[in-house]
Amino acid sequence: MTADVRPLTLPPYIPETITYLEKIARGERVGRGRKINQIEELYVKSSKELYYNLLNIVKAWGDQPAVRQIIFFHYLQKEPLLKEMILECIYPGFKENRFLWKETELKFFLQQKGLTKSEQSRTLKIAEKALREVKMFMVNRKEKFLEYQRPAVEAVAYALYAEYSEGFEAGKRFSLKNPPLEQILKYAAFPAYFLLDPKTVPLILEACRIKNYISLESRGGLCQYALIYQDLTELVEYMIQGGHK
Repeated sequence: MTADVRPLTLPPYIPETITYLEKIARGERVGRGRKINQIEELYVKSSKELYYNLLNIVKAWGDQPAVRQIIFFHYLQKEPLLKEMILECIYPGFKENRFLWKETELKFFLQQKGLTKSEQSRTLKIAEKALREVKMFMVNRKEKFLEYQRPAVEAVAYALYAEYSEGFEAGKRFSLKNPPLEQILKYAAFPAYFLLDPKTVPLILEACRIKNYISLESRGGLCQYALIYQDLTELVEYMIQGGHK
């Protein structure tokens, strides 16, 4: 296995993380234990600033889809193998608005990443659990599959700022404050993270503009989306002080 790729070891613990942060927000004791230690490893120790962003979001909104999706976004940055699976295998593999979860093909992808057979099986189990926690994973009588999603506008705005603004080095991919629509459609990762139908990306960006998370500018014939806030923390402050409705 290559040095920079490791098998998945932890599920995202999304419901437990929300409960943990709600207790912290209320000033209650959270106790100790293996799961608490793992939650703190995933979401607390990596960045104090991001921990406070999550804490403030959970304190303001509680348990709702936007919160679960934002936590999942952070989880992908801590577990880069699942992020690579989504970016390189799952999202490009959508056909007719769905991706069939075929373990043989997914194990081949993981084998190419250097995982042993036991690591492949464990990684797929954890990946399935992670995708179930954000309600992306579906099962019927015949097959397991993923479908294009309609994530919360707030989660999309959060991931967009993480990619393009300051404040989150693990998620930052570009140094652009005014990304053109064409650049977002071709290079941005957030549509893949949330399994957005590519045709709906302009629509959800327009929803972000309506909620005043970004603005729209026209320069040299190009449609550009300007980041209104300086960084991710400023965006969070705006959303929890009334921008999220």
